Amino acid sequence: VLIVDILIFIPAIYFYFLTQEKRVSALRKKDSQNSSSSSNNDNNVILNTLISLMYPGLILIDYGHFQYNCISLGLFVWSVIANLRKNIVLSSFIFCAAISYKQMELYHSLPFFFYFLGLCWNEMRYYSLKRGLINLIIISLVVIISFMIIWFPFIIDLSQLIQVFHRIFPIARGIFEDKVSNIWCVVNIFYKLRLFFDNEGMAKLCILVTLLSLSPCLIDLFLRPTIKKFQYALINSSLSFFLFSFQVHEKSILLAAIPVLMFFPQDPFPCFWFLLISTFSLLPLMVKDELVLVFCSLSMIYLISVTLLQSIDAMITNFIDSNNSKILKHSLPKIQNVSLFFNYIVHHPFCKRALRYLFYSSILGCIALTVCTTFLNPPQKYLDLFPLLVSTYSCLHFIGFWIYFNCKQLKSGDYYR
Repeated sequence: VLIVDILIFIPAIYFYFLTQEKRVSALRKKDSQNSSSSSNNDNNVILNTLISLMYPGLILIDYGHFQYNCISLGLFVWSVIANLRKNIVLSSFIFCAAISYKQMELYHSLPFFFYFLGLCWNEMRYYSLKRGLINLIIISLVVIISFMIIWFPFIIDLSQLIQVFHRIFPIARGIFEDKVSNIWCVVNIFYKLRLFFDNEGMAKLCILVTLLSLSPCLIDLFLRPTIKKFQYALINSSLSFFLFSFQVHEKSILLAAIPVLMFFPQDPFPCFWFLLISTFSLLPLMVKDELVLVFCSLSMIYLISVTLLQSIDAMITNFIDSNNSKILKHSLPKIQNVSLFFNYIVHHPFCKRALRYLFYSSILGCIALTVCTTFLNPPQKYLDLFPLLVSTYSCLHFIGFWIYFNCKQLKSGDYYR
């Protein structure tokens, strides 16, 4: 796992932040803003890389649960880098490789599809119909040829191909395994889904709900395909799949965590909060793997390290400033008063205190549930009490983050291309 990390994932994270920093510097120069020195840029790249590599969730799953998620996630990051560098063909090829290695990368597939489709559509609509069609055909051919090459050993034997698809989409295994922190697991506490739906019926319901939850961010991305909306859509898509799709595993939260890590420099407070909760949601799996001590140690190290690098108060202040109502600039006169009132509320000292208390209360809840899970025995009648409490608690947070990041995407303008 370490060798693969060194070869694929660690360089990908570093070059992603390096590419991002260069993009931000170029945009600042273009807008005639004072750009930071190269040494500050280098420090930002190193700092963001360290914050990402210290994330406990990926360490626990890959090194504790012993899996190679760093390969598919590393390839995913490389495909995003190629996209940032406007090399769409290379981005498509690398992402096809990521999906072929691990089918869970389908969580990220729809943002790529709608972003590329939106670019081609805008090209055809506003610039050149011929050039837009050519780009669309090239991307399609790259995807088709890439999958044909990778899947060739299975394509030549139809029975083997069917078996592969059965393994990739295990409908017979049921809607979820163990106590995952998504909607269906929480609903199942009060309404036993298996008594009312068979696996195929439940799979169809999951597909419908997942597509409905995805539609706002994907339509928005298609109509306005900017890099910033693409980054938001990666978070929103993976969270929608995690919360609403069929056959979700605890470790699937990593597919949302990596895009959040990549977005950390732009919105540190909610991203940091999400990363802590995503790690906490792995607690039932860590109990099963007997890794609770390692889980607690890594979580505390990460919490302390990041807060030493960026204080919670500084993150909250940045969060409030970044969420300053942009409605006022573009709004009609009738709603300007609402915008002014919103700005007054947001910048009131009470708002900052409330956010601070909410964050610390959330983390204290995680600590309390960890202590209960580790040291207390559940009632004989409710043996799954603590795993279900952890799942429900985490799920409520994830719903909040899903709403927040969707709102941020829809609110974001056409800047930051």
